[in-house]
Amino acid sequence: MARAFFERMAPSHTSESVGLHPGAQIDPLVIRVMGDVGIDISEHKPRAITADAVARADVIVRSLAPDPDDYAWPNGPRYIDWRLPMPADENAPTLAEIRRLRDAVELHAAMLVREIANATTDGS
Repeated sequence: MARAFFERMAPSHTSESVGLHPGAQIDPLVIRVMGDVGIDISEHKPRAITADAVARADVIVRSLAPDPDDYAWPNGPRYIDWRLPMPADENAPTLAEIRRLRDAVELHAAMLVREIANATTDGS
């Protein structure tokens, strides 16, 4: 979700979506709620994070991680932690919970895009 929103909002920037323990496929409810906002992620595939991905990154957004230190690499990029509304039962999320998660991800992605734009315009 985050990558899809980021790419929609900041098409001139590149992004990757990776995780520590990626599933075999994207949850069909996630595909559905992203479709509700006009984004098709049905062809996307979950991928594991790699040292190469970390080395290429300027910023890594850590989300949905029970322990953010799981994502820490020494001398790596800047890390941002997003606290998101997780479903009560991650194995059986409701459509409403996934929509709430999607909306939170979209809000965080918009804030990140604004931060990047501001850093670019003020020379940071």
